[in-house]
Amino acid sequence: MKRLIFLIAIIVCFSCNTNSSKVEENDVKSNEKDYWRHLNYLLQIKNETAKQHWKRFATKNFFNPAIYYTHHGTYSIQPNNHIFKLSGQEKTQKLDNFEFIALSEKYTDTTNFNFNNSYTDSDSTALSYQANVLF
Repeated sequence: MKRLIFLIAIIVCFSCNTNSSKVEENDVKSNEKDYWRHLNYLLQIKNETAKQHWKRFATKNFFNPAIYYTHHGTYSIQPNNHIFKLSGQEKTQKLDNFEFIALSEKYTDTTNFNFNNSYTDSDSTALSYQANVLF
């Protein structure tokens, strides 16, 4: 009888451990989708406001590439040929009406807040080489 109780206790312990790791993985995936949903919401607000006051600004979500930082990675939305070349990727992924590529950790930004537009003619390794890029 003690062996049976011990065996059941072992099975329950391993079952609980496996389920908790699955929940954590699902939470991470859920959090990543939250980032895209929030960005989509901000763009909806931008487009609705622009339709009333600046119609040409509402025709696209992004007019140039945008670099989007999350806690789980860095992404290029609407990447241009230069960004494709730097990343080594050939095609985009799609989620919530966004076409994007994931960038390597080399492009991860560790600051708490980063929002700017950048352009450079001199650094061919920069994401903003010869193109305006929103960060």
